[in-house]
Amino acid sequence: MDGRHAGQAFPEVIGAEGREKIEGASAAVIGCGARGSITAGLLARSGIGRLRLIDRDVVSPGPLEGDGVVARPVDPTAISRASSVARNVRRITSATRVEVRDEDLHFQNIAELCEGFDVLVDGVDNFQTRFLLNDFSSAEGIPWVYGEFRGTSGFSRVIIPGRTPCLRCLFPDPPGPGGIVNSEPFAIIRPMVQAVASFQAEQALRIIADGKMPGKELQVDALSGESREEDTTGHPGADCPCCRKSEFPWMDGGTAESITSLCGTGSVQIQPAVRGSRLDLQELAGRFAEKNVLRCNDYLLQLRINDYELTVFSNGRAIIKGVEDHVKARILYSRYIGN
Repeated sequence: MDGRHAGQAFPEVIGAEGREKIEGASAAVIGCGARGSITAGLLARSGIGRLRLIDRDVVSPGPLEGDGVVARPVDPTAISRASSVARNVRRITSATRVEVRDEDLHFQNIAELCEGFDVLVDGVDNFQTRFLLNDFSSAEGIPWVYGEFRGTSGFSRVIIPGRTPCLRCLFPDPPGPGGIVNSEPFAIIRPMVQAVASFQAEQALRIIADGKMPGKELQVDALSGESREEDTTGHPGADCPCCRKSEFPWMDGGTAESITSLCGTGSVQIQPAVRGSRLDLQELAGRFAEKNVLRCNDYLLQLRINDYELTVFSNGRAIIKGVEDHVKARILYSRYIGN
């Protein structure tokens, strides 16, 4: 056992055998923003053997909160988020093998990027990717740790295929555009991020060290200061299309959104995967400062954010001006319009 990690071998929690399992184990962290970067650092400090960092974005030159304390490089405009986190994790320890994948995770590459890992950790900011992870987890039998923020509340849940309810047991119908928006792009209360990320790292390590551990859920609220942890071990939903019927539409590509470059305009159009739901454009406009709202009526909302102009229609379709790269367009849609 590496002497640097010997102090973590609590007999009643992990033990020497669990410590050895962790040192020989692997985890993939999908999303290297605030939560993902902190979780990656904690896993490395705990001596995990192999760590893969997957993220589609570059480090933002904005406030520290958006990219996490582990991700912040000296030059925030010159490096991807995954490679930035990797660089800082390697400063923490050389014992962990760190791999970087500057990729936009989708149904065509998820097997290549996530296959063979002992646990997957959610650091993303959108439900499209989470439902994809859920499909892959159930199909491959790989546990994953889900986490998110809504307003001032943080949530995390351990999902173990066959032993706990999956994400689709919790959300049978995926949220439409604007239905659930993470607070990460708008405001982050740092201690709550640390709390959720710490729980995710702890649970990932316990999954590795103790395959029989119960499923857990954490709920924490920054305003009240209250937190609650529950045992969620139980049978999957009786009618869950994922757990019970092995239907994996996100992994099969049947729910992918439509993205089109608008020739000659320097714009990208995104048609969300979830169709039929209607956006409350007035409510969406209320999430932004007045200076960002160019126009809002029953039919469309126009926003100016930094160098981009977003036109959002009531059916969730959006035209993003000032960007031609499809990955960047998806990032902006997820960040400002939501799921």
